[in-house]
Amino acid sequence: MAQKDSPFNFSGPKVTAEFVLSEIISYPKEAARARKEGRVVYQVKIDSSGNLVSSKLVEETHPAFKEEAQKAMKYLEASWYPELLGLKATGENYLVVMTFANLNLQVDPADRLAQASRLLDKGKVEKAIPILTRLIEDYPFGKEYYETRAKAFALIRNNVESEKDTQQIINLEKTVLIDLTTFMYSTRSKVPISF
Repeated sequence: MAQKDSPFNFSGPKVTAEFVLSEIISYPKEAARARKEGRVVYQVKIDSSGNLVSSKLVEETHPAFKEEAQKAMKYLEASWYPELLGLKATGENYLVVMTFANLNLQVDPADRLAQASRLLDKGKVEKAIPILTRLIEDYPFGKEYYETRAKAFALIRNNVESEKDTQQIINLEKTVLIDLTTFMYSTRSKVPISF
């Protein structure tokens, strides 16, 4: 795979691999019309110099998402520079996770996380945990959901579950290079407009 000389320098912009991928990916129109959600996961191999040398599809939930993810991965591979690894180790395999969420079908995950955090602040841990568990079911690669649930379990002194979530955070940090969610929002007004 041909990769260009790096455009980055120590005084240059802080560009992440997630940002590069987000520049090209969009919600597939076919999936939006069908009101589908899904995920595509690639495994990428990074050599000892930090170059992305190969990618392999390991999970896909719908052909429309697979097609969009392939386009995005080709762009990422063509745009790759070792600096995009950030603090990740070279010579490793990582996962690139692309999730497609339709916010017409569900509540924004950031809003659900904020709701759970407010409940924790009020001491309503038993109400926060199911919200966090659902977020983890919907977005199993989202470290922030495990972090918040680990905190919730610690508050009720469930150290076993808190430790499981903490271990999952460590595993995700070691294995996931990119966790990108692309949202589909409706642009249609729900209120009739008349003149």
